Amino acid sequence: MDHPHWYGMVGSRESGEWLRERSCCCLHPSNARSDAVNCKEICWTVEFSKTLTQMYTRASFSLMHTSGSFSLMYTSGSFSLMYTSGSFSLMYTSGSFKRPKAVVSIQPDKQVFIGETVTLRCDIQGEGVSNWQHSWFKDDSSTPVSNEQQYRISSVTESHSGKYTCRGTERRTSRYSHTSDAVTLTVSEKPKPEITSNHKGAALIRNPVVLYCELDQSAGWKFYWSKHTQNPENEIKTETHSYSISSVSVSDGGQYWCRAGRGDPVYYTHYSDALWIKVTERPKTVVSIQPDKQVFIGETVTLRCDIQGEGVSDWQYSWFKDDSSTPVSKEQQYRISSVTESHRGKYTCRGTERGTSRYSHTSDAVTLTVSALPRATLTVEPESPVFSGESVTLKCEINTHDGWTYQWYKQNKQSRWTAVSQSVYYTVNRETLTIREDAVINGDQYQCRGERRYRPTSSQNSNSVTLTVKALPRATLTVEPKWSPVFTGESVTLKCEIESHSDWRYQ
Repeated sequence: MDHPHWYGMVGSRESGEWLRERSCCCLHPSNARSDAVNCKEICWTVEFSKTLTQMYTRASFSLMHTSGSFSLMYTSGSFSLMYTSGSFSLMYTSGSFKRPKAVVSIQPDKQVFIGETVTLRCDIQGEGVSNWQHSWFKDDSSTPVSNEQQYRISSVTESHSGKYTCRGTERRTSRYSHTSDAVTLTVSEKPKPEITSNHKGAALIRNPVVLYCELDQSAGWKFYWSKHTQNPENEIKTETHSYSISSVSVSDGGQYWCRAGRGDPVYYTHYSDALWIKVTERPKTVVSIQPDKQVFIGETVTLRCDIQGEGVSDWQYSWFKDDSSTPVSKEQQYRISSVTESHRGKYTCRGTERGTSRYSHTSDAVTLTVSALPRATLTVEPESPVFSGESVTLKCEINTHDGWTYQWYKQNKQSRWTAVSQSVYYTVNRETLTIREDAVINGDQYQCRGERRYRPTSSQNSNSVTLTVKALPRATLTVEPKWSPVFTGESVTLKCEIESHSDWRYQ
């Protein structure tokens, strides 16, 4: 019985929408050696659609032996040929004829710089073929620049800029993959990063500081930081483009540079220009309060936060009450329009520079005391009753706090209180009101109230004082001894008495 010896696919050729493949095999007698001398050759040619959207349509056979029968079928992108001759049968199956796709990857990036090492890699996406030969093409050239899977350019120049494609060809056949999409390699001058800081002006002691190393192209870079001098041996490396100092001290001040590097061996950018970091003490915060630390219910109170220090003008303020960590206000002036007892307590403030995390010292605490309105006390001199022809002095006092001025009020015939001011009948002198003797009228009522300059809140009204006016009493004069006449040499005593009241002085 004959047995087959395969040549395999011996040739293929494209023609328009069709691909032609010619395959052959030899049949050898069972007792013969497998060599070309004893070969009975069978060859066939198969044509099929390159789009693989149609069933097999054309086939032709070139046979040295005409006996036997052939059948051809298409399944899942493959063609099968069955040859039968007597008790001998032979099956040939072609591989899938869908061309695989080539894909390009590039390291470290599509945008590189003069002197960097660049590696382009060509991967063929498809099964069944592992023995590819790769071809790299630049721009519109049909001449390969490399036949390796990885095309490595050890030190790129601007001449390497361009569009790159790759394609795979199966070794010892003419089968090949699709050409990859083009990848554009851009080669630029060595870059120079820019170093910046997260704040403007001086850095404050114990505040955080963040430095940034900015590159327009930042893929795959690591960053290197120098302080005081550009010394590669003392550089600090970071994986990101930022370098943080959580709590700066005076020793952190000085010049800083940065540069970036990537690849193996490392390709470095230029150093940035120097950035000066100046470190100063945190500024002190001072609280002032108007009108006073001691105020009365209903008054308006304004607390002001001032930060003493140079270099920062854009502060955001935070006010804290007692031991709370939640701000009660974020304005420089914390205004309380009508205070109550609940507003009493200790107040502090602190400033934070807008757009940064820099902050000032916390101020010393200021204690705000809120009290009920005091009551004025009104007294009269001389004590009532008074006598016709006497002047009267009223005195208004508030024992708590200083700076009081007083308003005087008299009840009119309609029982309404009207203000009393300086006139020919009344003399106002700070806390006293003197009523001229001809204006002292029996039954007149007076009140007073305290006011503080520049503060709208008054005290509570004083007690009322009612004047009692009586006619002047008559003095009685007596003589001792009671007999008259008296003789030369005798002593005589005159006694003047007023029966009502006491504390009289006699003239």
